[in-house]
Amino acid sequence: MAESAHNLLFGHLLGSVLRLLHEHVRRSLRDIAVSPETGRQLMAQHLAIRNAIRAREPESARLAAQTHIDFVRQRLDEAADSEQRQQRSLRHFS
Repeated sequence: MAESAHNLLFGHLLGSVLRLLHEHVRRSLRDIAVSPETGRQLMAQHLAIRNAIRAREPESARLAAQTHIDFVRQRLDEAADSEQRQQRSLRHFS
């Protein structure tokens, strides 16, 4: 996209945003301790989004993206709860 715009500044900006997004996804995956099953679910969700976009079905793409976001949010919440429980347990033993 940036190359087709022939705009060097836009290219640098897009590159920076993509690097930030990649780092965010990497940290999120680490935080939810991706199991093989979770990995399969995430892949299926991404494929559903991609397939809906390719089929030019915006409502299906929106629903697939919302399902994915809800799933990741739930996993992150579970990971945060687990971390809090672990910290409380450690305080009891100290």
